[in-house]
Amino acid sequence: MVLASVISFQQVILRSAFIVIGTILLALAGVVQSANSYSIPVAGRNISLPPADTEIGVIQAEAVELVAPPIESKFDSFYSNLPFTNTDEIIAVYAEEAFALDVFQQPENTPGYIEPRLGTATEFEYASRFDNIGILAHNYLSGYDFFKLSQGSIVTVVYGNGRTAKYEVSTIKQYQALSPDSLYSNFIDLASGEQLTSSQLFAEVYTGEHHLTLQTCIEHGDEDSWGRHFIIATPID
Repeated sequence: MVLASVISFQQVILRSAFIVIGTILLALAGVVQSANSYSIPVAGRNISLPPADTEIGVIQAEAVELVAPPIESKFDSFYSNLPFTNTDEIIAVYAEEAFALDVFQQPENTPGYIEPRLGTATEFEYASRFDNIGILAHNYLSGYDFFKLSQGSIVTVVYGNGRTAKYEVSTIKQYQALSPDSLYSNFIDLASGEQLTSSQLFAEVYTGEHHLTLQTCIEHGDEDSWGRHFIIATPID
């Protein structure tokens, strides 16, 4: 009887040890995945609909009616009314005949957050880790105006301390999101048909030599977040 009790006690100890070790391994796996994965924010309405069954091809933004504030005709007028903060944070972006937007920062540890207000955009914190600038806006709000930019367009970034920096659009990239509402969707390059993971796409548009990337979603059919639209601009010396 004593021997049986000892064996039973040992089994309980071993079972508890296995549970503790398993919990630690699962936690470590989550840390590794988080450290090696980068998300691509969703800049549509986040509705849960399947992706459209369509051939791969470049998608143009569908016209929608928006009530937007008038675009300032001159940068100086826009600049003079900005709420300067005496910091090096980005507070605004401007493109002649396209948009004049206040820029807000993402809350800590929320890389998918985008300001839900017309006339605003959001700086993508993950891009700044690579000394680049990411500007996000919903396609049914200010991001709709991102489609007005073309190669050669000039975008001005304004900082809280009054400093400005100009960028010239060099490349426009479009991708279909295979899981439209997921930050970690796989993507298909609409130009080449190549499939990429979220981390591969992040590296494609947010890493490398210093540049500005504006991102919004591509609407297609009933899916606001069907794809992702990136405008990449390089600094003007």
